[in-house]
Amino acid sequence: MRSRVYLLITAVAYVASGCRAITGCDAIGYPGIDIAVRDAQNGLPAASSAILTAAGRDKFGDTVTVSEAMPAAADNNTHFTILHGRAGVYALQISKEGYHTWTRSEAHVGERGCRTETLHLTAALEPL
Repeated sequence: MRSRVYLLITAVAYVASGCRAITGCDAIGYPGIDIAVRDAQNGLPAASSAILTAAGRDKFGDTVTVSEAMPAAADNNTHFTILHGRAGVYALQISKEGYHTWTRSEAHVGERGCRTETLHLTAALEPL
């Protein structure tokens, strides 16, 4: 009977904590990389219609490739946030029509405990 009560209490605590009680980790919501995209000449947001590609290896040695396009109507959204919970080393590229391609060869996404440490970058796109 005692083991059933313990099991029930453990299960209730696990569910009530949002599944963090057992793992102690809530890293899923933390982005690995947050990139503000700006026009290099005037400093205005330039993420609208840009395409971000990230490729590399996560902390487990798995190959990771992510490609994300910002919608054309995203005037108020100036940031890409990617690689949630994926510490590792990545090559980044942002391309946009009318601009030179922005690259960063080694973006290191770290972690502290089980939480991804967000790498904050600014990509200043140079007009053609």
